Amino acid sequence: SGANTHGTGLQLYNSHTTIQDWAIIGGGANWDYTFRIYDQTDAMYRFAIDTDGKIGIGGTNAQVTDPAHTLDIRSASGVEGLHVSGAANQYVAAFVGDFTTNQSWGPLVKAGTSSSDGAFRVQNQAGSSEYFFVRGDGNVGIGTAAPSNKLHVLSTTTPQARVAYDGTYYMTTEVSSAGSTTWTNQKSFRFT
Repeated sequence: SGANTHGTGLQLYNSHTTIQDWAIIGGGANWDYTFRIYDQTDAMYRFAIDTDGKIGIGGTNAQVTDPAHTLDIRSASGVEGLHVSGAANQYVAAFVGDFTTNQSWGPLVKAGTSSSDGAFRVQNQAGSSEYFFVRGDGNVGIGTAAPSNKLHVLSTTTPQARVAYDGTYYMTTEVSSAGSTTWTNQKSFRFT
């Protein structure tokens, strides 16, 4: 079913009338795009590859058909924009910068507007323990998703922090269950 509403080029339509009506199209009236998948029932583009090779997934029709990035994914409400599951003993993902000296950049995270949201979060596999959390206002939590200071470390395992020159020379900081604080150093303290 479905009518030819996408101009010339490759067009495939499903013929089932009781389920979602889809069209797979390529070329366009002026060959101004490469490939698109169109949900005719909801009148929404779900996937597109433009003539520059950029891929759009999710969002409004304009966002899908005119992706701003090499891979541009817009999440639906209530779900992550991208979910990748790994195999045993393998990293789920790797980000590798360019090999050019002084021009190798890693990932950029743009998120966070206030203390009510989160910019970056790392949990254990079950999602039951907080490892690292950057709150929307820039506060950083280790062991907590509610950092009350610029750096907030929460752990019942002591010492909670260690600053080291190497494996021999280091300082530790410990806050006990009674609230007392202990600083331990391998040499001596010097305040200047």
